[in-house]
Amino acid sequence: MKKDKMMIRIENKNLLKSFDIPIIKAYDFDGTLFEPIGTYEQDYDLEKFKKDNTFFKNLFTEELPLAEELRKAKKRGNIIYIITAREWKWWFPLLLWLKNIPYDEIRQRPKARENISTHKLKKEQLIELISKYGNSYELDFYDDSSLNCNEIEQGVKYAVVHKV
Repeated sequence: MKKDKMMIRIENKNLLKSFDIPIIKAYDFDGTLFEPIGTYEQDYDLEKFKKDNTFFKNLFTEELPLAEELRKAKKRGNIIYIITAREWKWWFPLLLWLKNIPYDEIRQRPKARENISTHKLKKEQLIELISKYGNSYELDFYDDSSLNCNEIEQGVKYAVVHKV
């Protein structure tokens, strides 16, 4: 009987919960959880994006379907990271709260790291966040950028990358 239960757990992918291995879900914000602000995704004009990136404008961005999946993952007990290359803003955690986005940790672009590429920054931040788990974790990374996804796929152990 125990063997049958073990096989059912494996088939149901509940094996990780049986061993208390943390399931980490890391999400980008713009273009992944919510529609992006301004036109940065098309023109890559960072100075224009900085002007567009106001608290007020962010309040009215449209939610994308993955935001609801994030909420469900949090209810299941998964660890939720929000990793964005946006410049650090004091109001970003408040914005997430107002938009009902639960999270365990947030990483924004530090002002001192303005010149690092987005994909390198996200890889560094993700490695820092998961390092406390050693090799005992399951990691899902969600991003709308192929460049970011490729960097994580090649540079972060055990990452399952989801290009959205």
